[in-house]
Amino acid sequence: MNKFNSKLLQSFTFLYHTLSNTILGPTIIGVLIFGLFFDFSIIEPANTAWLLRDSGDGLQSYIGSTAFRMDSWHFPITRTVLINNPEGLCIIYTDSNPLLSILAKLMSFVFPAHYQFYGFWFLLCWILQSVLGYLIIKKLTQNNSYAFVASALFCLLPTQLARLSHLNLVAFWIILWALYVFIQKDWTNNRKQLLFFIVMVMASLVHAYFLLMTLFIAGPWYAVEFIQYVKSKNYKTAIRFLAANAALGSLLITLLWIFGYFYNLEPQEGLCGFGYFSMNLSAPFSAMYTDFSNFSHGLPSEGGQYEGYQYLGFGFFLLLIFTALYSVKNDKPYLLPAGLFYLCLCSLFFLIKPNEVLLSFYERAVVCLFFIIYGALWYALFIGKQKELFYLFIPASLCFVFALSNKIMLGKVTLFEFIPNDDAWYLFLLQSGRSSGRFFWVTALFLLVVSLFLLHRYFGKGKKSIFFLIVIIFTQYADVCVEKFVIPSNERVYESPLDEQSKKMLLASHSVQFIAGIDPKVIEFSLLNNKPINKFSSARRSGALTTTRLQNEIANFNQGRLDSTVLYLIDSPADLPFNNIYKVHRFYGGKMALLSRQQYIDKAVAVQHKQSDSLATLVQQLKTSPLVIIAVKDEASGLLPEFFRNQLDSLYKTKLSNLEFRSSYLAVFSYGKLIEESMSKEHPVEYRGSLLNHEIFVKSGGYDTGNEALIEIDGIDLAINATGLNVAVWQGKEGIWSAYVYNTFGQKYVY
Repeated sequence: MNKFNSKLLQSFTFLYHTLSNTILGPTIIGVLIFGLFFDFSIIEPANTAWLLRDSGDGLQSYIGSTAFRMDSWHFPITRTVLINNPEGLCIIYTDSNPLLSILAKLMSFVFPAHYQFYGFWFLLCWILQSVLGYLIIKKLTQNNSYAFVASALFCLLPTQLARLSHLNLVAFWIILWALYVFIQKDWTNNRKQLLFFIVMVMASLVHAYFLLMTLFIAGPWYAVEFIQYVKSKNYKTAIRFLAANAALGSLLITLLWIFGYFYNLEPQEGLCGFGYFSMNLSAPFSAMYTDFSNFSHGLPSEGGQYEGYQYLGFGFFLLLIFTALYSVKNDKPYLLPAGLFYLCLCSLFFLIKPNEVLLSFYERAVVCLFFIIYGALWYALFIGKQKELFYLFIPASLCFVFALSNKIMLGKVTLFEFIPNDDAWYLFLLQSGRSSGRFFWVTALFLLVVSLFLLHRYFGKGKKSIFFLIVIIFTQYADVCVEKFVIPSNERVYESPLDEQSKKMLLASHSVQFIAGIDPKVIEFSLLNNKPINKFSSARRSGALTTTRLQNEIANFNQGRLDSTVLYLIDSPADLPFNNIYKVHRFYGGKMALLSRQQYIDKAVAVQHKQSDSLATLVQQLKTSPLVIIAVKDEASGLLPEFFRNQLDSLYKTKLSNLEFRSSYLAVFSYGKLIEESMSKEHPVEYRGSLLNHEIFVKSGGYDTGNEALIEIDGIDLAINATGLNVAVWQGKEGIWSAYVYNTFGQKYVY
C-alpha cells in the first residue's frame, strides 16, 4: 500500500512539475477559465446564432468578416465591395478581425464564408493571456510554480470581460506580448526590434488600438536605447539603430497601406470624440454598472466614459494594497517621499470646497489611494534597481495620462481641460485614439505584473506567496463571476426577424440602397445572401469616395432616376423628394421599400411628399377628401391659430380648442365627417380601424408621452414623424396618399 501511495505521489509530482514548468499548465488554466464564462459550443464554426442574435458590434464584426470572405480578393487586401458598394470598405474598420478573416478566406475550401471563428478567437485569447502572463512572471521571478498560479489572475480581468461585445478588443495578450519583449534584458537589440515589429504587425491585423498601445510601449524603449548609445558616445551604433528603426517603420507603414488603413479616408476635423470617450479618475475602483461586480458599485461618470471602464476587481485591489503596504514596511527610505506625495494629493483632492464641486469623500479617497499605490510601486522598483520594469513606468504613465485625455474628470466634475488648436501637429494622434479611455489597459496590466513581482519578492519562493496568491485569485473570481459576462451560445437556432415580404424584396433585387438610416438586420440578411449594400457602420467616417457616391445616389433618387435592379429603402415619406409620386411597399422595421419588380410584391401604396403651405388647404381637404388623418408629435398647440381651431370645432365637431401644450392628439376624417378624435395630456392616444378598404392605425405621443406620430395605412407608416401636425391625405380616385407636416410649434402658417 505504501509503495502504491509513493508511486501515486510521484505521479502527481511529475504532473505538477510538467504543468508548472511548461506552457501546458497555463494553457489548461486559460481553457478552464474560458469555460467559466463561455459555453464551449461557442467554438463550433457552424454555431452562428449567438452572433446573429446580436444587433450591435458583434453582429457588425461577423457580417463584415462574412462579406469579406464571400467576396473575391481586392486591393487593399482587407477590402470587400459587398459593403459600401461599389468602392468597398476595408474590414480593418468594421472590427472584423482581419487576421483570422484573411486566414479563413485562404482556407475557404474547408471553412465556408458563413462559418464563424469568434468563439475560437475568445478561447485563443484566454489561452494566450494565461501563457504570456505565465512567461512574464516566470521571467521576473524565476519561480515556475508561482508563475503557473499567477497566470490565472491574468484571465480574470473585468476590463477584458466587459469587452466581449467588441470581439477583437479582448486580445489583451497583445499588450502582454509587448511587455514581455520589453522586459527581456538578455536579448540583443536587433532581436527586440524585430519582435516589436512583429507584435505591431500582428496588432494592426487585430485592432488599430492595439497597434497604438504597442507603439506606446515600444516607443520609450527605442528612446532609452538611443539615449544610452549617445551618452556612451557610441554614435555609429546609434546611427545604425536609427537606420534599422527607420527601415522597419517604413515597412510597417507599407504593410498598413496594404492592409487598408489608408484606403478611402476622410480628413478628420476636431477631436473626433477624444476627451468624450475618456477614463474617469475613479474608474479603477468603479464597477460603473451594478451587474459588473458582486462587491463594488458604480461611481458617477460622464458621457462616453463607458469606453474608460477600467474596474480592476476586488482581488486585484487587495494585491495592489498589500504590495504597496509591504513596500512601506520593507523599504524604509520610501516613507518620506510617500508622505510628500500624499500631501500633494490631499491638497489637490481634499482642499476643494464641497460647495464648489459635488465630490463625495469616497470619490476623493479612492483616487488618493490609487496615486499612493502607484507611487509606492514606482519607488519600490526604483530602490530595487529593476531597470526593465522601472522603465515600463514610462509607457504605463503615458497611457494613463492619454486615457484621462485633455479633459480630466473625477465623477461628474471637470478638474482640468485643455482644448488644442484645430491645426495642432499632434491632433491626428488624438483623433486616432479618440476612445482614449481604453489605453489604461496598458497601465492596468503593468500594475498587475509589478504587484505580482513585488509579492514574490517580499514573500520569497516559499509556499506563503502561492497561498496568498490563491486567495487573491478566488477573491477576484468571486467578484467578477456575474451573469453579465456570460454569452448564451448553446441555443443554435436563429431565424431572421424579417417578414417574408421583406425577404422576397431583398432576394429579388441585385443590391440595396439605404436612402436614410441603416438597419443591422436588413444588412445581415442582405450580405448573407450576397446582396451588396451602399452603407455600413464603421469605426471611421465615410471617405471621399463614399461621401461623393452617396451624394450622387441621393441626387439621382430625388430626380427620379431609379435603377430597376436596386431595392431602395427609406424611413418615412420625409425622405422622398417633394411632389414626386412613388409607389412604396411595407418593409421590415417600419421602413418603406421602392422596387419596380412588382411581381414579387403583395401590395403598394402611392405616396407623394408635399410641402405644407396654408392651413386653409388642410380645411379644404377635410371637406372633400375620402380620408384625412392627423397625428401630433411633440407639440402642436403653440402657434396653431385660434381661428383655425374654432373653425374645425364648428364645422367638424372637433375639440381642437382644448389642445394643450405638448398634448397627444389624433383625428380621422372622411368626406368632411369626423370619424375619430382623441387627445390626452397624460398618455399617448391610438386609433385602429378599417376605412374605405384600408387598414388604419394611428398613434400620437406628445413630448412627454412618447414623442412620436404614426399613421399606418395597410402596414405602411406615412407620417413624416416631425414636430407639429403630421397629416396624411388620400385622394380617392387617383389612389395617391399625400404626406406632409405643419410645424405649428415653431412656425406661423397663413390661414
